[in-house]
Amino acid sequence: MLKKGAYDLGRKSVYYILVIVVLFFVFVYVNNAVSEYQVKDLQALEKLSYLSEINKVKSCFYYKYPLSERVYRDINIIKFNDKDILKDCYGKPAKVTLLNRFGDELFEGKLEFSVENTENYGGYFYKIKELVTARKGHNVAPAILQIEIAIYEDDELISGLSGGGGAS
Repeated sequence: MLKKGAYDLGRKSVYYILVIVVLFFVFVYVNNAVSEYQVKDLQALEKLSYLSEINKVKSCFYYKYPLSERVYRDINIIKFNDKDILKDCYGKPAKVTLLNRFGDELFEGKLEFSVENTENYGGYFYKIKELVTARKGHNVAPAILQIEIAIYEDDELISGLSGGGGAS
């Protein structure tokens, strides 16, 4: 038994050791939780930014039903007749091509429709192809949409990819 005013180092040291162990595990848990949300793959982040720009370009060509003004994610072939659509809708250098790879009559015998806004741009492009539904009025057909967006070197869009081309 301890005398009055004596300090019990045995029990208190066990308590402090347990507190230190618990705090250590809390620190490790919080550190792992925070590190999961850090960007580790910068190329994936760049690609995500490019895809955001590509979605802006694609939205220029979406089909809008005239009666209800509802916008569909189908690509409207008629919008490829407007050569200034990319200047008006997107405003940055880009090239959009709708490819008829399935021989559908909707394309009226053409192999592709193309619109570009690349005057005086000698830089690099990021290119992506995707399978889409092309629409002309009520007629629909599968097609391939190829979009090329400009990659600026002055960080206006995104820094990163250097060298020619991009991904297909």
